[in-house]
Amino acid sequence: MKYHITYILPAGREEYLYSQYDFLRNNYGGEFIHLNKKDEELREEMGKLKKKDHINIAFWADLTHIDIHTMFNKLGIKQIFIEHGCSPKRWFTYSPNTEIRLKTLRDFAQLWPTNPMEEEEYKRGGRETENKIKKIGYLKALEYYRDSTVNKNQIYLCPSYWADWGEMDVAVEILEHISPAYTCYVSLHPGAFSLYYDKLDRAFKENKNIILLKKTEEKIEKLKSSEIVIGSNGTPLTEGLYMKKKVIFIKGKDLSWEKIKLLEISSHLFAPVLDDSVKMSHISELDISLKKATYPASAKNIFYKTNFSKEETIKVIDKAFSEFLKGRNG
Repeated sequence: MKYHITYILPAGREEYLYSQYDFLRNNYGGEFIHLNKKDEELREEMGKLKKKDHINIAFWADLTHIDIHTMFNKLGIKQIFIEHGCSPKRWFTYSPNTEIRLKTLRDFAQLWPTNPMEEEEYKRGGRETENKIKKIGYLKALEYYRDSTVNKNQIYLCPSYWADWGEMDVAVEILEHISPAYTCYVSLHPGAFSLYYDKLDRAFKENKNIILLKKTEEKIEKLKSSEIVIGSNGTPLTEGLYMKKKVIFIKGKDLSWEKIKLLEISSHLFAPVLDDSVKMSHISELDISLKKATYPASAKNIFYKTNFSKEETIKVIDKAFSEFLKGRNG
């Protein structure tokens, strides 16, 4: 069946965040709706969303654009919600914007969790959110990471600056002390680079085996080809687990692993992954951690089984689209 799909793009968001849309666009087509336009151009864009035969896919950043949701609700525009990443981060409980996020999620016609961990987060909203869940999976991984290679002694370092397990200090020390025998590719949040600029700039200039990645294509390519992924609770490390890469979890000295499992991660499914993985919180542990790094078999439980099959995923999406149109058009 041919679907008419629109992908909603809020203004002021980085391009790489929209890679969740790529699987859908490459298999179903569709067009972008740009909400950074004004006046008549914006009215024209909004008009596309009101067509009865259209399926509107909303990006996670909409949760920070409550004014957009207010406008959509008044216009009767229904949307499907997907996250941009696949992290074990606990978003709702212990978060200052918990009620805002859950209230906003209730406005969507469907919720597409990227993994079972995220599904559990959505269920915190009760029946209003639980009944809207469709177990689609992490579409970016399906599009880009089904096939991967391994370049021995290649490392992908991806600390999660925005989440902060205190891992940035350890990450900087890794860059300052890592052996020339390893090639280390680094993916950093712009805020982290600014905050640690002096140390990072010196490390990149003095060590030719350390390379800062800037473009989305580079990050995907080097993550796919790395042997070991080092990080905390960000999406790139989870993507490494999707590809069955060896992983090392890092954190600062002021937060215990037990506290992380209790307060920082969203699901009991991820606790065994932490238990089964190599972990480090001090630079003295680097060499032994690199030697012992392994893929934790328990990581298979943090993904939907259909997420590894294009054909099975398309079946799930087709069913979700059919239910969306049936509910929208009555």
